[in-house]
Formats: sequence, C-alpha cells, structure tokens
Amino acid sequence: MRGVIMTFRWISTLDPDKWDGLLARFDNTDIYFTAGYHKAYEANGDGKALAFVAESPEGLLFYPFLLRDFADDLGNCRDIETVYGYTGSLCTTADKLFLEEAWSGFSEWCRTQEIVTEFARFHPLIENHKLAPSAMVLMHDRETVVVQLIADDATRWSAHTTVHRNMVRKAQRNGLTCARESLTTQNLSVFRSLYATTMERVGSSEYHRFSEDYFNTLVSYLGDSLQLFVVYREERQIAAALFLVGSETLHYHLSGNDVEARRFGGNNLLLHTAAAWGHEIGLKTLHLGGGNSSLPDDPLFTFKASLSKHRSQFYIGKRVWAEERYAHMRNLWLKNHPGADVPNRLQFYRS
Repeated sequence: MRGVIMTFRWISTLDPDKWDGLLARFDNTDIYFTAGYHKAYEANGDGKALAFVAESPEGLLFYPFLLRDFADDLGNCRDIETVYGYTGSLCTTADKLFLEEAWSGFSEWCRTQEIVTEFARFHPLIENHKLAPSAMVLMHDRETVVVQLIADDATRWSAHTTVHRNMVRKAQRNGLTCARESLTTQNLSVFRSLYATTMERVGSSEYHRFSEDYFNTLVSYLGDSLQLFVVYREERQIAAALFLVGSETLHYHLSGNDVEARRFGGNNLLLHTAAAWGHEIGLKTLHLGGGNSSLPDDPLFTFKASLSKHRSQFYIGKRVWAEERYAHMRNLWLKNHPGADVPNRLQFYRS
C-alpha cells in the first residue's frame, strides 16, 4: 500500500495495559472495547478474547473478538463472535486502501486458524459498521434508544412521554426510592437474585443468565466504570440495574425487578435516577439499547422508547469462512434433528 509496510498483531487480555493502551489512541472508543469487559466473557466461558491490530504510519485498526473452539464429526475447528454488547472495529482512518490491506491481513490469519464463521455486533453510537470489510454481510438488526443528558433537568423531563413521567410520579407517591449503591458482595448478590428471577420470568436463554464468575470479574476489572442502582420499597430491594460508564455514555447493561417494581413504576424511577446521575457527572447520553427482538411492538423496546425519541441503529455482521465445512455442519444438524428447520442464525450449530 503506497510503499508502506503494515504490521499485524494479535493481543490478549493477559496484557491488559497493552490492550487498553491501544484503545487510548482512538477518539471514539467505549467501555465495551476494554480488556476488563472482555475478561468477564472469558470468565463466563465464552472463549478466548483477542484483539487484531493492524498498523502503519497512515492508521491504526483495532478489532476485539472472542475466539471459540468447537468440534464436529470432522474434528476441531473455531469460530469468532464479538462480546455481548456493542463493539466491532475501531480505526483512526477511513482510508479505503488502508482498510482493505488491514482486513486482508485478518483474512489470512482466519484461514490459517480454521475459522468457520464470524459474527460481529457493531456499536450503534459509533456507527463503525461502516468500517466492516466488504466481504462481510451487514444487516440492520434493530433500533436502540438514546436519552440525551446534556440538557437541564426540566428539558430532559419534558422530553419524556407522558407515560414515563406518570410512572415516575406513581413510584414516588408509593414511597419508592432509588439509590446508587456500592458493589459489595451483599449488594451484588441481591442484584443477581433479582436478575435471575427476571430472566426466569421472561424465559430468557441460558446464556443470558451469566455465571457468578462473570459478575465478579466485571466488579474486579471495571472498577468505577460499573455502577449499581437499586430501587427500594420501604427497606426491600425490588429492582436493580448495572450500568457501564463510558467516556461520554452511560450504558444500561443488565437489570432485574419483581412484581412490585413493575406495578409501581420502579423501573421508570430507576432509569430516571440513573439519567440524573449521568448528567451530574458530565456524560452526554444514556444508551438504553433495544428490545428483546427487532419487532416494533416489542414490550421492552416500547418501555425504553417512552424515555426518549432519539434512536440509533444497531447493525450486525456475518461471514462464513469455510463454505464446505459450514454446509457439512448444516447437513449434520438436519440429520440429528429430523423434521426440524435449521435455526435462523449464523452459528446455528451452537443452539
């Protein structure tokens, strides 16, 4: 490329200072990209976290992902998936020639590593799906909800729907309070209990229930970038949520609640309180994410949409690296599940 040699590196979370030191060179990074956040998914058993780094005097590209081993009747192979949340790649330049050569280096590595498939979740606020390689199939997955925090309290309050404002008032009339709490062992245990109960109630997949090691690793490595808010009715904890603190954005990460919280507006009070705190510390946005599905009437999305009219667009990317092996895996799945349709997901073999 224009006579300049590009170097390629792969770094792991075993060297978090190097990992996060590279992130410091980008203007638009976020907490999802950090070594600490990736360590939590390693602790959860999701694979080995690696970051592909391509660099020349003209730019720097950083792409973190989870490398996962699995096997079928033909033997061992691997796939790639980005962590739960929003990552994708970061790049200091949008130069097409730089990106082509960077992704060419990544492609060479994937072919030597027996990678079968790659699934990427991009960051809707950074819009880095635009950096994806041309061979990756991009798909718009869903809208996410963004609350603007830079306005004053009165302006932010008036921007909410009437439904949300009424639910906050209802919570306050019924004596509910919300506080930011330290992540002690006891408080984390209460959160995990509320979260587990909620996941059971909504019929969430086993994956989204997360392990104890996952939560402990988040607490250990994220420090003040992980915040817990708890809603009380009298002295009983009825709702709680974990938030991730980025450089400009507060991210609504995981939450749990009981029947009383839903009945009396506890979830509305929780997000109202978290937004006020985010504003106080100078953050620009509260990112609520999307719904449990891409349907426009998804109940979770409808609830989040009551807080703001601002939207961002969430994209995913898919790529099959080994077409013949992938076709074989599909045929094997059909053979082992007679009469059933192959799940409509790239990495169906993990279902």
